[in-house]
Amino acid sequence: MYILEKFSEPLYKFDPVQMITALPGFINAIKMMHSIARYYNTSERMTALFVKVTNQMITCCRNYILQDGKLWEQDRTRLIAKLKACIDLSESYQYYYRKTKLELRMNPQGKQFDFSESAIFGKFDQFCWRVQKLIDLFTTVQQFSALSESTIENIQPIVKGFDDVLVELKRKKYNFLDYRSQLFDNDYMDFNYKIQGLEAKLVDFINQCFANSKSTRHSLQLLHQFRYILQQESLQKLLDEKHRAIFKKYGDDVEKIMKIYNAYKDNPPLGRNAPRVSGSIAWARQLLRQVEQPMELFKQTPAILEAKVWNMQSNDVVLGFFMILFC
Repeated sequence: MYILEKFSEPLYKFDPVQMITALPGFINAIKMMHSIARYYNTSERMTALFVKVTNQMITCCRNYILQDGKLWEQDRTRLIAKLKACIDLSESYQYYYRKTKLELRMNPQGKQFDFSESAIFGKFDQFCWRVQKLIDLFTTVQQFSALSESTIENIQPIVKGFDDVLVELKRKKYNFLDYRSQLFDNDYMDFNYKIQGLEAKLVDFINQCFANSKSTRHSLQLLHQFRYILQQESLQKLLDEKHRAIFKKYGDDVEKIMKIYNAYKDNPPLGRNAPRVSGSIAWARQLLRQVEQPMELFKQTPAILEAKVWNMQSNDVVLGFFMILFC
């Protein structure tokens, strides 16, 4: 019992992140106690001991999550990290338990960990299911909150719709961490249903923004604005599609510039009273800027350059680009 007391101190003094490092020694101490102590020589008593350990871990997780205040008052990035740490603790706890169980099976003559895992881990699993829902919820809140800080025009109606949904959820008075209560589960389903509607509107808004874009450069600026504030995987995939479409359009623009260059390179259009040499240089540089400015924005996303998107209509597009670049 003295050995167990030594290794059980992290359950009361550590947070979930620190507790993970102490789990191997703690599980090993329980294994030793089970093989030596007379009182803990039955499956019922060992299961009861593990249940107490699980309950204390859940209590530790709750205290850790709320140590910086109520859920809605905390920094969301920090809160999500703490919620994930609680899930990591549960997974590590079960991993080291089952690892020890397998090791004991190598010696069939010794005492085994033949305890009820549903009794030991059931509450922790339920708690973690609730924690995962909270992670999803606050990740969504973080996503839509970023929209309100953006400078994208005409996005305010979507932001207003989200604010209304969030205000309604914040009015709930029950404990969101009480995994035994079904009130949160019902409200969580309603929240997701409304968010799906807002996401559909957001997708339509994104498509309309790019449809109204008048230039490759403007489209790229829009893309980078959306990239900065949209983190959800489905929306990132939509932006990837937009990126590829913009890149293809850029290829078409380069081809048009190449044709202009070939058509007028021997007799470029000059400004009024412009000297021939300096006017020709200014004309060529103006064409070059039309190629370079979007390319500088493309360089900020190397993955799009690594993809085989240059294979558009013909290699003439690439050739035209370099003709203009080095003219």
